[in-house]
Amino acid sequence: MADIIQRISRLADVDGPRIIKHVVHEISSNISQAGEQVLDGKYTADLEILCRLVKNIKSDTKDQEDIVSEIDSLIWSVCIPMLRLFQSSMHISSGKNTHQILLVTCELLVTSLEKSTSDQVVQVLQHCADALQSYCTDSPGIYGTTQHNDEYLGVSCTVELLRTYLNARRKEIFAPDVCNLLHKIFAQLICTFPLVSDKVFARVISGVLSPILRQEPTTTENKLAMLWRETQLLCQTVDCKKSQFEDKTLVMFCSLADFYFPISEETVEEDLRCSDSFWGIVQRGLYSVNPVSRKRSLYLLKRIVDTCESNNVDVNTDMTGRPYPIFQWKTGNRDLAVVWEHYILLVETLEEKQVHVIKPLLGRMQSLVKAATNSGAGWCLHTSWLMTVLRRCYQHESQFIIKWGVETALNLDLTAVPLLEQGQQGFLTGDFLLILQELRLFLRPPGVEVGTCPPVAVNLARFFSNCLTQLKSKERQGDFLAAVCGTLMSCTWGSTPMLFLCRALANIPATPILTPRILTLIKDMLTTLMTTMEPLQKGAIQCFLLKAILHLTDKTQVTVEDFASILAVFERNESLQRGTTQWVEASVWLQEAATEADEQWSQAYIQQAVNNMVHDFLIDPAESGMFNSLMMTKIVRLLVIALDAGIFKQIQREDSIGLDFILGQITDVIRSINSHPYMTKVKADRAVSLLATLATEHSSVSGGVCECDQRVQEAVVGCWQELVVYIGNRVTQDITEMADLVLLDMYTGCMERCLKYLPLDMRCQSLFSLVTTCVSKLQHLQALPQVYLESQIQTVSLLWLLAAVSDIVDSFQPSDTMADITETILEFTVSMTMIPSFTKQASKTSNSESRISQKDWGRVVSRYISSQWQCMYFLLKRSPRRLSATQLLETCYDAFDVGTRDSDIQVLHCVQCLLSELVTVEPDTVCKMLHVAWVKASEELHTASYWRKLSCVVKLLTQSPLLLAVHGSQVNECLLKHMGLLFKLGEEKMGVANMLIEHLYPHLVSDDHGIQIANNFRSILADACMFGGMHHRTDRLILDVTYYIENQGKMLSVNDVMPRFSKGDGIVRVFAINFLSHLDPNEASHADFAQALTLDLCARHDALMELAEYRQFNNSLCHRQKNRIFQAICVLEPFIKEGDSLQALWQFVWKCLVNEAHASVRHMQEWVLMRLVLRFPDMVGRMWEHFNQFNDKRNLSLCSLMHVLSRCGPHLPKDLQNDFYGQALPLLLPWCMAHHFNTRVHAQASLTTLWNQCHKLNLNHLISHHSIINSIVTFQENNNNSTKNLQKLIGNYFYQTFDFVEDYSMETIFLTLPRLSCLIDEEWLRPDTFHRWDIFKSPDLQRCVPLYNASSRLRECVPGPWKIRPPDTDCADEEVTEGNVQKKIMPWRLMTPDEDSHPDNEMNLKKVHKAGGLILVTSLIDKLPNLGGLCRTSEIFGVSEFIIGNLCFIEDRAFQSLSVTAHKWIPITEVPGHRLQEFLQAKRRDGYTLVGAEQTANSVCLTQYKFPQKTLLLLGNEKEGIPVNLIQLLDVCVEIPQQGIIRSLNVHVSGALLVWEYARQQMDAATATL
Repeated sequence: MADIIQRISRLADVDGPRIIKHVVHEISSNISQAGEQVLDGKYTADLEILCRLVKNIKSDTKDQEDIVSEIDSLIWSVCIPMLRLFQSSMHISSGKNTHQILLVTCELLVTSLEKSTSDQVVQVLQHCADALQSYCTDSPGIYGTTQHNDEYLGVSCTVELLRTYLNARRKEIFAPDVCNLLHKIFAQLICTFPLVSDKVFARVISGVLSPILRQEPTTTENKLAMLWRETQLLCQTVDCKKSQFEDKTLVMFCSLADFYFPISEETVEEDLRCSDSFWGIVQRGLYSVNPVSRKRSLYLLKRIVDTCESNNVDVNTDMTGRPYPIFQWKTGNRDLAVVWEHYILLVETLEEKQVHVIKPLLGRMQSLVKAATNSGAGWCLHTSWLMTVLRRCYQHESQFIIKWGVETALNLDLTAVPLLEQGQQGFLTGDFLLILQELRLFLRPPGVEVGTCPPVAVNLARFFSNCLTQLKSKERQGDFLAAVCGTLMSCTWGSTPMLFLCRALANIPATPILTPRILTLIKDMLTTLMTTMEPLQKGAIQCFLLKAILHLTDKTQVTVEDFASILAVFERNESLQRGTTQWVEASVWLQEAATEADEQWSQAYIQQAVNNMVHDFLIDPAESGMFNSLMMTKIVRLLVIALDAGIFKQIQREDSIGLDFILGQITDVIRSINSHPYMTKVKADRAVSLLATLATEHSSVSGGVCECDQRVQEAVVGCWQELVVYIGNRVTQDITEMADLVLLDMYTGCMERCLKYLPLDMRCQSLFSLVTTCVSKLQHLQALPQVYLESQIQTVSLLWLLAAVSDIVDSFQPSDTMADITETILEFTVSMTMIPSFTKQASKTSNSESRISQKDWGRVVSRYISSQWQCMYFLLKRSPRRLSATQLLETCYDAFDVGTRDSDIQVLHCVQCLLSELVTVEPDTVCKMLHVAWVKASEELHTASYWRKLSCVVKLLTQSPLLLAVHGSQVNECLLKHMGLLFKLGEEKMGVANMLIEHLYPHLVSDDHGIQIANNFRSILADACMFGGMHHRTDRLILDVTYYIENQGKMLSVNDVMPRFSKGDGIVRVFAINFLSHLDPNEASHADFAQALTLDLCARHDALMELAEYRQFNNSLCHRQKNRIFQAICVLEPFIKEGDSLQALWQFVWKCLVNEAHASVRHMQEWVLMRLVLRFPDMVGRMWEHFNQFNDKRNLSLCSLMHVLSRCGPHLPKDLQNDFYGQALPLLLPWCMAHHFNTRVHAQASLTTLWNQCHKLNLNHLISHHSIINSIVTFQENNNNSTKNLQKLIGNYFYQTFDFVEDYSMETIFLTLPRLSCLIDEEWLRPDTFHRWDIFKSPDLQRCVPLYNASSRLRECVPGPWKIRPPDTDCADEEVTEGNVQKKIMPWRLMTPDEDSHPDNEMNLKKVHKAGGLILVTSLIDKLPNLGGLCRTSEIFGVSEFIIGNLCFIEDRAFQSLSVTAHKWIPITEVPGHRLQEFLQAKRRDGYTLVGAEQTANSVCLTQYKFPQKTLLLLGNEKEGIPVNLIQLLDVCVEIPQQGIIRSLNVHVSGALLVWEYARQQMDAATATL
C-alpha cells in the first residue's frame, strides 16, 4: 500500500480528478449494493489512496472547478454514506477493522473539506448538528443504541468526525457561520451526556468540547457557565443512574480542568470552587466504588488546593453566602494548608490494600476532626469531608479499616463536631447504619470476657443518645428515630446487628419522641423482618424494642389503641409474658401514664377503651369470615396489663368499669351459645377465642396466683358447661369444610387453657362427655357405607379433638376419676386402624371439592396421621401391653413412608415406647428402627424441623433400657455408632452433641445404673471430654451473642420464657466433667471406671500425636485437644490407685513431656506428676532415672523435671525429705552450668527454690554438707545478669503463686491456668458454668474436685509464660498524628486521566503511554520473575512499549506474582527472539536509537550517556547476554559502573537502573524546558 501511494505521488502528470472520480464511482456503487459489508476493511486501502491524493492536489491548478466538484462528490457520495453505515454497526462491530475504517473515513472527509469550499464545511457541520438533534430527540437507549433515521449519522461517528475536524483545524480561526454552528453543536452535545457511553463521552469532552473552548476564547466563559449549569440540571434529573452520570461529570472536570481550574492566576467567572454542588460531586467521587472516579476526584482536589495556595486565592463563607461552606481556603492560613495536606494524604493512602501502610496514618484523622470542631476559633473543615473519609473506609477490603471507620464515627464528640448541624443526619441514619450489617464488627476482642457486650454495640448506644441530645427539638429527634427505623426496614438484617441496634434504641434516655408513624415502622419490623431469625436472638430483640417503646413513646400523639396494637405483635413465647421483666415494665409504665393529667391516658379512658374493644369485637360482623388473632391479643393483653397496673378493679363501681363487667360480656355470649338460635357462629367463636386468649395471657411465667385469678376462674366455671357442649356440637356437626379446620386449634387451645381453672370433678365430667361424643361420632362415620369428602374432614376434626383430649388427660396425674376417660380413649385407639387409605373422596357438593388443593389435602392427611399416633402414644404410655409391639413397629415403618414432618414426630414418640419393650427380645428390630430414625432426622438437616426430630432421635438413643444393654451387644454397638455420628456431626453443626450429652447426663448421675451406663459408653465420654472444633468467626459470634443474652438474666424476658439450651462446644465438656467430678474415689466401681477412662484418654493422646505434625501452633485444634485431655486427667487423678494404672499414667506423662511445647499442656502434665508424687511418695525414686533419660532429649523435658522436683519436697513425709533433698541438690548443681540457656536458668531457679526449702524445713545437716550451694545462690542474687532472668522465671505465676495442692479446683484447671498460659478464651470454662449446667446445685458438695479456689492469689496473676513478651507491647503499627510515614502517592500534575481509560472496556484497560518514548525489549530473557519485575518497573516509569518474547508469559503465575497488575496498564507487544533483527531494523527506520545493556569493548558508562527521547533498550539473556549478531545492529552499548567483585547484576536490576536513568533524564529535560 505504501509503495502504491509513493509511486502515485511521484507522477508529475497524474490526473488527480480522474482517479478520484474513478475510485468514488467504484466505492459509491459498492456502498449501495453491499451495504454494511464494506465496513470489513476491504476499502480501507482505497480510502487511504484517496486521502493521500486529495492532500497532494494543488489549489492553483487550471481544473480547480473540476477538482472541487469531484471532492464534493467524494464527500456526499462516499464519506457521508460510509459514516451513515456506522450508526447501526458501531455497537455490533467493535473490531479493529471497523474502527480503522471509521478513522480513515473521517480523515478523508476532513481532508476533502480543506480542498472544498466553505459552504461544504457549513453543510457538513449542519449535518452533524442535525444528527445530534435527531439522536437526542429520538431518546436512545443505554449507550446510544438507538433506531433513528438512517439519513443521519450515528452519534459515535458524529463525535469522531467533529473530533478529527477540530484537531485538523486547531490552529485556524473559524468563520462566523462556522462558529455559530459549533456553538449549536456544543449545546447539543451537552444534551447527549446521559445517553452516550463512557468512552464516547470522554471523546466528546476532550476531542470536541475542549477544542471548541480553545478556538473561541471570547465565548469560553459563557460556554463553561452553560456547561456547568446544564450538567447540574442533568444531575438532578438522572436519578436512576446518578452515580454513573457523576462519574462522567468527573471525567468532564478532569478534561476541562485547565479551563475551570487554571494553574495561572487568571480568574474564572464560573468559579466552581465556590459551588457546594461541585464539591458534593467531588466528595461522592472520593468514595465511589469506581477506582477511576476516586482517582479523578482526588486529582481535582489536589489541583484546586495547589492552585489556591500557589495563586493566593481565598475561598470562604463570604464568597458562598452559606453559614457552612463545604470548602474554604484562606491565604496565609498555614493550619488550613496542613489540614488539607493531612486530608489528601489520608484519602490517597486509603487506596492501598496493606493495613501496615494505612494504619500509621489513621492518627491524622484526629487532626481532621479537630479541624472540623466548632471551637471558639472557628472551624476550617466541613464535616462532610470527615464523612467522605469514613465512607471510603467502609468500602475498603480490610476489615480492620472498616471497623476503625465505624469506631471513629461512633466516638465523635457531637457537641464539638457539628455533624447534625451541617446536614449529615441522612448519612448517620442511612448508609452508616447499613455498614453495621457486617457481622465481624461485633466480634469479641481478644481478652474481653465472654458474654460482654461488644465495644461497637456499647459505642452505638452512646452514639444514639448523643445524637438525640444534640438534635434538641422533639421534631428533629422524632425524624431521626423515624429515619433509623426506616433504614432497618429497608433491607434484610442479620439477627446480631439488629439485636445491638435495638439495644442502642433501648438505652436512649427517656424522651417522648415516638409517634404513631414510628410505631407502625416498629410493628412492621416485628412482623416481617424477624420471621427467620434464631428464636433466642429474636426474643432479645423484642425485649429491647419494648424497652425503647416504653422509654420513648410520646403519649400526646400515641393513643391507648396504638399502644395496645404494638403490644399485640410481641410473641408471648419469646418476650412478653406475664410475670416477666418486660411485662412488669409495661404495667408500671401504663400505671404511671394513667396517673398523669392527660385525659386520653386516664384510668377511665383506658377502661372504656378496653370495654369498647371487647364490645366491638363481639358484635356480629357484616361478613362471616374469620377474625384476626392480633386483634384478640391486642384486647386481652391490654386488659391483663391494665389489671396488673391497678387500672381495673375486680368489681365494677359507679365511676369505673370493673373486671367482672369485661368478663361478663364474654361469658354472657358463651352462656347463650346453645340457647340463642339467632347468634351467628362467628360471634360465638369470637367469644370462645377471646376467653382462650384471656386464659393464655393471664397465666404468669412464675406460676403465682393473684387476686384477679378468682374472678377469671369464676367466669370460666360459670360458662364451662355451655362451652364444652358448643365445642362438641361444632366438631361433630358443623366442621365439614377445609376452612373450618382452623377452628380446631382454637377449640383445643381453649379447653387446655381453661381446664386449669376447673375443679377436678368438673374436668372429668366435661372431658368424659366430650370424649364419649367424639368416639361415638367416629364409630358412626366409620360405619357409613359411602364416604364423602365432608365425612373425611369431620373424621379428621374428631380425631384431632380426641388426640388433644388425650394430651390433656396425660398432663394430669393418673387417678380414679380419670379412669373412665382414659379407658374410653384406649378402647377406641385399640380398635382404630392405623394408616388407612385416606384418599380424597368426592364431595356431596362440588364447591367443597373444588376449593381444596392438593397441598391443602396433604395437610389434612398429615393432621389425621398425627392425631392417630398421638392417641397411640397415649395408649403406649398408659397400657402398652394391649398391642403387639412388633406389629406396631412395622406399622411405624409405613407411617414414615406416607407421613410428613409433623406426623413423623408423633410416630417417633411411639417408637420410643416400643423399643424399650423389644431391646432384649428383638435387638435386630431395635437397631433397624434406630437407623431409620437417624435417616429421618438426617433428611431434615437443613430445615426448621431438624431440631424437633433430632430431639426425638436423641431420646430414642438415651432410653434407660437401651443404655443398659450389655456392653458389646448388638444394641450397645448400634447406640455407640449413632452417638459417634452425632458427635461427628456436632463438629460441623453446633448444638448436636450438646443435645445428646444433655439427655445422657441424667442417666449417668442416677444412683441406680449410672456407673454401668458410664462403662457402656466410656468412649462417648472420652469424646465428650475432647469435644470441640475450630469454628468460623460467625459461629463464634453467635455463641458470644447467646452468652451475652443469657448474662442479662431477668433483665431480658426471653431468658425466662424460653427453654435453656446452649450450642457452645464447651457445654459438652461441662457435662462430661460434671459427671466425672461427682464420682466418689472411695467407690470401687467409680475408681475402676475412672482409671479405665484415664487410659482411654492416654490412648487418644497417643493417636493424636501420631497424626499431628512435629510443629504444632498455639491454639491449633491439636493443641486444644491435648489440653482438654490433660484437664480431664487432672480431674481423674484422685481415682488413680497403686498398680498398673499408676505405672501406666506415670510413664505416659513423662513420655508426653519429651515432645510437648505448649505451656498450657505442660502445666497440666507437671501438675499431674506433682499430684501423683503427693499421693504416692514412693514414686520419687523413679524421678532420678529421668535425669539420665532426658540428658539427650529436648531441654523442655528436663526443665519440667526440675520444676516437679522443686515443688514436691515440702509435701513429702518427714522421713523421706532428707533423702529427697540429699539426692536432688547434687543432681541439679551441674545443670546450673548447662550450655542451653533455658536449662541453665531452670536449674538455677530449682536449686534456689530447693535451697530455700531446706532452710524452712531446718535440714541443717544438708545445709552444712552443701555449703557451696549457699555461695552459688548468693552470687546469683547479687549478679545483675543472672538475677534478671532468674527472678523473671521465679516470679512467674507457675513458680511463685501456683500451689499444686491448695489450688486444685475446677476453677484452676478450666479457667485460671488456661487464661494465664495464654490459651484462647474459647477454651475457658468458668466455675459458674459447671454449676449452672449441673443437676446438683450445691457448689462444692458431691464433687471430688472443688469448684472454686479457696484463695484468689492465682486468679490475680498476670497472664503469659515467663519468656513471652506481652502482646500489647508491639507498637510497630502505632498510629501517628505527624512526622514521616510510608505512603505511595502521585503528584497531581502526573495524574491527568487519559480520555480513553475506563475500567468497563477491556480494550481500554491498557494505559496509553506517551508514544515516541522508551521501548524496552526483553525477548531474550527466559525467567518469568525477571520479566514480571521488568514489566512492573516499565509501567511505573512510563515506558512507551514493553516487548516480550511470548504473550503467553503474562498469564503465568510466576510472571504475575512480580508484575502484580502492571501488565494491564502498559502496551505489550510480542516479538519472538528469531524476529529481533527485523524488528530492530524497523525501529531504526522509525528514528529510534538502539541501545543495548551489555559490557563490551566499546560500551559507554551509564553515568556518561545521555538517552535520546526515542530510545530502544535491548536487554540480554540472564546467562549469555546479547548475541553478537544483535550487538552489531546496536548504536551503542551501555554498562552500569560497578565497585564490587561480582561481574554482573541480575537482568531485572540492570533493566530497572537503566529505565530509571532514562526516566530521570527525561524529567530533568522537561523541568529545564518548563
